[in-house]
Amino acid sequence: MNNRDFSISSYALYEQPLQAALPSLIREGWRSIEILLEQRHRELLNWPDKRIIALREFGLSEGINWTLHAPIEQINPISNSPAVQKETLKVLLQSLDIAEQISCKYMVLHPGEVEGDTSKDFFEGRTRLVCFLQELLDRSKGNKTIIALENVPPYPNLFGWQVDELLYALEQIKSSRLGLVFDFGHAHMVNFSYCFEVFERILPELVGVHVSDNNGERDEHNPVGAGSVPYKQIIAALKRASFTGNIVLETRSIEESRASLENLQGLYGST
Repeated sequence: MNNRDFSISSYALYEQPLQAALPSLIREGWRSIEILLEQRHRELLNWPDKRIIALREFGLSEGINWTLHAPIEQINPISNSPAVQKETLKVLLQSLDIAEQISCKYMVLHPGEVEGDTSKDFFEGRTRLVCFLQELLDRSKGNKTIIALENVPPYPNLFGWQVDELLYALEQIKSSRLGLVFDFGHAHMVNFSYCFEVFERILPELVGVHVSDNNGERDEHNPVGAGSVPYKQIIAALKRASFTGNIVLETRSIEESRASLENLQGLYGST
């Protein structure tokens, strides 16, 4: 296996403008790239149509498989504020439009944040997420991009660290344009075995996975092998399931993604 078998997040070059970061990743040999619309790479939302068309043509000429990670900051799909919901819908419709233009298979979406921390707040968050996703789907009819909900770190008020909250939305809406991206680093922060507790249930909905390492306390985005996420067992589970979705390396540099790649290659060969 080589870097053509894995995807890299543009987070690896988040300090560079997107227009410089993408050619750098391609020169390094990456042919599957997930654009994270945060920090300097959020600029994609402000690119004129002419530049987005040029990106699409560039991707086609280089044989790039694109995916998109929706913005995280300054939006909240489950906010109880109509103004925030309206702005979030606007941003995500724009993101989906760009994803469609550059032929992304899916767009990753964090479910959002509840305003309180009671069980009632989280229960209402489930309902608001279903309503929001339904409207997002209705307003983007004709768009083929899958909206892939991602499990988030178990930080206070973040909604969606329990996969049941994500599966509930998928079960209620039942759309072929909804799926899941599973972040092993986030799941490891729940507990050591959480990945394996939920893997069989989420597998039918998985379109991709996010790979980074940590020691179970913070979302550090370390390279594989620099933490305690049980990747040997995880890779064995992916192989048994004949998983063919995207495996996205989410680290803070190309060097760290390369280290993850080397370790994953070793694990794929030994399991």
